[in-house]
Amino acid sequence: MAELVAALAGARRVGVEGEHLNFVRSEALRAAGFELVSAGQLMDALRWCKEAGEIEKVRAACELVERGVRLVFETLSPGVTEREANGRVESWLREQGARAAHPLILFGERAANPHSEPGDRELRVGDVVCADLSACLDGYWGDLTRCATVGPASDWARDAWIVVREAQAAAIAACRPGISAREVDAAARQPVEARPDLGQCLHGAGHAIGLAIHEPPFLVPRTQTPLVAGMIFTIEPGIYLPGVGGLRLEDDVLVGPDGPELLSTPHPELLELSA
Repeated sequence: MAELVAALAGARRVGVEGEHLNFVRSEALRAAGFELVSAGQLMDALRWCKEAGEIEKVRAACELVERGVRLVFETLSPGVTEREANGRVESWLREQGARAAHPLILFGERAANPHSEPGDRELRVGDVVCADLSACLDGYWGDLTRCATVGPASDWARDAWIVVREAQAAAIAACRPGISAREVDAAARQPVEARPDLGQCLHGAGHAIGLAIHEPPFLVPRTQTPLVAGMIFTIEPGIYLPGVGGLRLEDDVLVGPDGPELLSTPHPELLELSA
């Protein structure tokens, strides 16, 4: 704090990101004579467009996460619990240099809730597996989701996966400069909502990613922000059927001046793991 106060010498009004400054430090700055004003939106806007070096760091984080996904599917077998699978890959990602890692691997009917927490549910033959992995490498995040079935896919899983792939392809194609965030969400939402017999759409099409795993703009119906070249988004449509399961396909996409560029390796197949 002493170094910060010295660095701010001569300033009176200091812009702060409220979500990243705790109460004790803010009070210390006020006691030192500084007026604090919100600069969260300003900082968010400055982080919207990534420079070339930042793009490569997101690409490297995606490569690490892809390796983590392969580890997940290579080591899964009936009887493993969600908690074990998540703990195993989180430890591995940190061993590979990730500063932080947030795996969310869910089995069977529990995957129907995309915001669930890993528990003691054991993997069984016939389950779908929804593996959402994210990791921060060298300050930047990668965030991907891949899915599989244990044994042959059911009719529901095959049909739902076709819809999810269609939804993701449409949303990725929409990631162009000038297109609003809500239009990208609508592109992903339309194929899913056209098949209510297969499940529901329970979240937006994605979010910006970079120094934080979740950054604005968010690809949701209420966000009218136009996309700009240099933005990076997750594109992650999903379909969820209570009591059965959930499937999601997520990749990280750069909004290029002439259209979208995938920073992760596309993997449109629904894997079938040996039972």
